[in-house]
This record gives sequence, structure tokens and C-alpha cells, in this order.
Amino acid sequence: HHMRVFGDWVELSPEIKSLVEQVKPLTDILLRTSVVDNIAQVRGGGSRYYENGLVETLRDPDGVLYVAVVNRNCESNGHETVKVQIGPQDVDGSGTLLAVDPVDNSTPFFTFSLNLRPGEGKLVRLVRAGSAVPLTIEPASKTVKVRESMDFTASGGVGPHYRWSVTNPQVASIDAVTGRLIGLAPGRCVVRVRDMAGILVVTQDIGVTE
Repeated sequence: HHMRVFGDWVELSPEIKSLVEQVKPLTDILLRTSVVDNIAQVRGGGSRYYENGLVETLRDPDGVLYVAVVNRNCESNGHETVKVQIGPQDVDGSGTLLAVDPVDNSTPFFTFSLNLRPGEGKLVRLVRAGSAVPLTIEPASKTVKVRESMDFTASGGVGPHYRWSVTNPQVASIDAVTGRLIGLAPGRCVVRVRDMAGILVVTQDIGVTE
């Protein structure tokens, strides 16, 4: 209906394909979860049509909870801070909920903020305080030859998906999803990985040789 109102859907095809590509890494999670009673509320991310952004709570068959947050203010060109607040109640009696940094624990409610572009959404996995092991990256340092590849792996943190990048893309490239690095030119770079909570870990220098 909205496509008919706002124009020919064929013109939106590139945007639809881009959206599907961006959602791909979350497919396994989204297909396993169901919408449950909402445990969160948001401030910010609204427009003249909505007072605030969208927030929904999802649960998978293992009892893991997720909070989906969307900035519904598409009338502004800039980022907007959306504050998420989760009530003081313990959701299922097994421990305190912990989500992403930075965290504000100065109130009885658990709160955190997301900086979102117009129309952007984030899916935040809620984990138990103390249950997440530190995020690590292997190997910590390595040398690879030009045109050769090597695989980096991450574990711990808030998984199971991680995002990879390098500090010197002229020296090496890395697949953002798989962590496979390819040497491009002699030099040194640092491999970086972020977990689903946005926590960042870096390697020592990675050398690329002829």
C-alpha cells in the first residue's frame, strides 16, 4: 500500500535489496525469535507522527532476550540519541540484565543510549551480568605475504556475530563478516573486531611482506 502511495515500487528496488543485504547477518536470530511483552521504553527518535522511537522485545527458544530499537525520525538529516530504559524488575529471576556500553546505572532502571541515523534500527542482545566472557581475537599477531590470505577468529563477548575491519586498508583487506584477511601491499596494519554489543578488540601489528 505504501509503495503505491509513494511511487513505483520498481524505483525502490535498489533500496529494498540494500536493506535485505544489511539484515542478512541477523537472519538466524530473527527467524528464531518471537515478539513478547515489552520490557523496555524509549525516549527520542520520534517525529510529528510518533512521540518516540520504536522499541520491541524479542525472545528466542532458549530464553535469550533482544530489544529492537528504531529511530522513527526520518525528517532530520542528523543522528539522534535514543535512550532505552529497562525496568528494575528482574525479567526471569536468574540475574541482572546487562546490555551495551555506555551504561547509566544511576537510576533504579537499567538504561543505555544508541546514536541512530534517520530510520536506522539496532537489535541489542541482553545478556546476564558476569555471563559474558571477555572478547578475544586470534591470532594476536601474524605475518602474511602479499596476495595470501589468513583467517582471524573471535570468541567471547556478545556473539555469535562479529564485525571485522583493518586500520590500513592499503596494506590488507578483511571480510567484515568472515574475518578472512588478504595481503595487498608490504606494510603493517591492525585487525579490529567488534561484538554485537559494540565492544572493540584489536590485534597487535599484522605484517604484510613480499
